[in-house]
Amino acid sequence: MIDGVTNTIAASVPIADLADSIEVNPVTRRLYATDVPGLLWVLDADTLAVLDTVTLPISTGGRIVVNSFTNRIYVSSALGYSTAFVVIDGETDEIVTTFTMDSVTNGIALDSATNRIYLVNNGLYENTGTLLIVDGNTNQIVETHPVGTDPFDVDVDPTTSRVYVINATGSSALGSALVAAGRPNTGLSDTGSYKPLASIDYDALILFQDVRPALIAPRRNYFTTPTPTLTWNRVSWATEYEVQVDSAPTFTTPLSFTAVVPSNTLEVTTTVLPDGTYYWRVRAKKPDGTWGGWSAVDSFAVDAP
Repeated sequence: MIDGVTNTIAASVPIADLADSIEVNPVTRRLYATDVPGLLWVLDADTLAVLDTVTLPISTGGRIVVNSFTNRIYVSSALGYSTAFVVIDGETDEIVTTFTMDSVTNGIALDSATNRIYLVNNGLYENTGTLLIVDGNTNQIVETHPVGTDPFDVDVDPTTSRVYVINATGSSALGSALVAAGRPNTGLSDTGSYKPLASIDYDALILFQDVRPALIAPRRNYFTTPTPTLTWNRVSWATEYEVQVDSAPTFTTPLSFTAVVPSNTLEVTTTVLPDGTYYWRVRAKKPDGTWGGWSAVDSFAVDAP
């Protein structure tokens, strides 16, 4: 763990074997890491204390994404030509669901706005790579799309629900068929919710668009006023409360809004905030004048008319 202000090592903890991936849940303050023997390590993100380990179903760690809204952890665990996709409950650290697949799952991405998870599966033969789309509400694969030879990674833009797949090697039958932004490839089924928009140079990069506007999940903590009111519960010994709001969960200065209010106040209305996503937290001052710990970080959206 590196202090981002001083750029010095603040703490470290040994991992049993070769580590593969790392991700943090900024709300629960838990840190997740995978290793080659096939363990998911659960650590305290502030102290690096090891809280738990989860044995994955295949003896190789994989890439991780975390949905901080649902407290679900998703791991693509791969070894050779056998792989698994694992869903873990962040509250209990127990495996909820496991999908077994036929080949290496290299990339994984999460769209927290729609609660969908995207994976790319290499396939066993040339031009058999697949984009798999998982519904985070049901933990079921709801769509698959061919993406050519050797897809290596996937990413998603949650503001546009556009999904990007990149291939590591080779050309494929898709080739120049994926052209013209907004027009589906005639070589793929167009009965699903995702349309391929474009590809570049031998399937080097493929772009998909989620075209399910009616099915996109509603956002939590959504304000149509530029001055939202934030509330919290009472702490019996508090003499004051401090509130911080920022456009990033790291709360680096300058903050978007900050305030200190008396102990009989359990809400605060912010100053005018531009449209966007914000993160906020609150802490209580003790009778001896020192501050207690910060609350879990929550987020909200401002979208004024």
